[in-house]
Amino acid sequence: FYSYVRDNGWQKDGKAVEQGINFAKAEWEKESEGFSFNEDYRTFPNLLDLFLKYLDHFYQDEVMLNIRYSERAFKLLMKPTKEDLTYYPWLKPFFFTGKIDQECQLNGMNWINEFKTTGWSLSKLRDELTRSPQIIGYNYASNHCCDVRPEGSLVTIAYCLSRKSRVTGNYGKLSIDFGRYPQIFNDYDLQDWRRHFISLVAQMQWSKEHDYYPPRFQNCFRYGRCEYLNLCEQGRPLKNCSYHGYQEGKIWDVTTEVPNGAVVEAEEKL
Repeated sequence: FYSYVRDNGWQKDGKAVEQGINFAKAEWEKESEGFSFNEDYRTFPNLLDLFLKYLDHFYQDEVMLNIRYSERAFKLLMKPTKEDLTYYPWLKPFFFTGKIDQECQLNGMNWINEFKTTGWSLSKLRDELTRSPQIIGYNYASNHCCDVRPEGSLVTIAYCLSRKSRVTGNYGKLSIDFGRYPQIFNDYDLQDWRRHFISLVAQMQWSKEHDYYPPRFQNCFRYGRCEYLNLCEQGRPLKNCSYHGYQEGKIWDVTTEVPNGAVVEAEEKL
């Protein structure tokens, strides 16, 4: 949808909506292929309902929002500083990659527009995302990769939930709401994120070098049940576990998934 608007402007002919629906249908079928799901309210017709109500809710975007880029990826080379090496002498240069949902101007100000969907309350997710490492990290990367420094992030949230009746077993009316919340980070916030990220990468590089991966018990149910918890609950070393139901996957590279190879490559400027 937004790619069409970026290339053709805000038109009244419905072609942007049509393209958005066709893309959503193709992605829905692609992601669902080979899987079976329990029936609930998360259906494609309800997704379309959410999409159309989203457009209606933010109808003023047609006059206020100018889209610079849609789904553009970045690949930022980060090299350890002398201070980093003081604490992590084994740390090697690495790439920080990601895909920014949208780079835009709203009322003449430059922003990153990050889209989220949730079944939580808008206020709960809004408060949690103020410290999201993804959102702060994308602002950090934008300052090094993009030609325009953003004011911060607009976090655009779509809330969608339906509750199941204990009596009939059917799902009730769909509850839908939307919010858009600005998040602005100063230079200390961005450097604080960098310290966090460097420590995380240093731990990952050390674990890979030593083939030592201690579990993180606090994350077992962070976003629902961890997909690998069945392995941990076997109570034995991983090499002796049963891997029934698991298969070796390919390393995910977000820079290969953007349309037309839209990847911005840069080196960290410190």
